[in-house]
Amino acid sequence: MSSPSSSPGLPDAAFPQQPTLFVSLAGRPIALITHKPLFLNRPADAGAAPHRFLSADAVTRLMVQIATAPVRLVMTGHTHQMRQHRHAGVDFVWAPSTAFVLPDWFQPVMGEKRLGLVDYRFEDDRVAVRFVTPDGMAEMTLPQVATAYGDTNENAARGPGAVQ
Repeated sequence: MSSPSSSPGLPDAAFPQQPTLFVSLAGRPIALITHKPLFLNRPADAGAAPHRFLSADAVTRLMVQIATAPVRLVMTGHTHQMRQHRHAGVDFVWAPSTAFVLPDWFQPVMGEKRLGLVDYRFEDDRVAVRFVTPDGMAEMTLPQVATAYGDTNENAARGPGAVQ
């Protein structure tokens, strides 16, 4: 599922894979991958921070299909934080960044801010999820990669959540 097709304001025509996505996989356990998380804790949170999560319209459409299909897992990234939570029988996993973590003044804490990756082990209709920080992975923060998101001093002055 491509995140650009689930951005606010785009017509349904920009969502070509979504209407048939789960029909073609009916009967088999599904793991959905999208760049942006769907929501923080529950679908009602969708749209509260469109720069951070999928649009409310996209989440509404996806949740209808998720409810009627054997979706077991939704894998995402984007937030530079790792998190795992369960909603309506589905595991939602946010992969941590492999590049750098964002300081609290730059982005609120919604999960755990650490570098690493997610090790998924699929077996039958189950999946085991394990967060891993490889040996030797350097703990980089935004100030160490200052140009990645523009002027960090200017963003710090604007406060938490300043970067979209």
